[in-house]
Amino acid sequence: MREILFRGKRLDNGEWIEGYYVKTVDYRTDSAVHLIIELPSAFYPRGEIAGEYEINSSTVGQYTGLTDKNGKKIFEGDIVVVPLSGKSAKGIIKYFKTDICGFTVITQPQYSNYVLQKNCAYEVIGNIHDNPELLEVTE
Repeated sequence: MREILFRGKRLDNGEWIEGYYVKTVDYRTDSAVHLIIELPSAFYPRGEIAGEYEINSSTVGQYTGLTDKNGKKIFEGDIVVVPLSGKSAKGIIKYFKTDICGFTVITQPQYSNYVLQKNCAYEVIGNIHDNPELLEVTE
């Protein structure tokens, strides 16, 4: 069974945070609010939560349940180096597929699909939000 975990960038300071993802409505403004509740968190009797942070919803990524060769958790939106037949390619983690219990890597520059597998030498080198330049194709 895979750990259900998300990450997102905090709106207040731009730092990444991991925990439970919650989409709710601000009762004062009737607008959508996207939160990550950090683990562990304290819940108080009046409904307050210590460890709750508003995040940029476009940065939310789900944990794949896999780690790279350095033990770093792999999330949707990460850019990984994928070992392919004696060479390697960069890829973006996308498209969670519950039927095969895996995430698809879209490799650059060919954009071919590759399904992550356990016990493989992936390496997270960045993410599409902080390091889009890593996906630029060079001749």
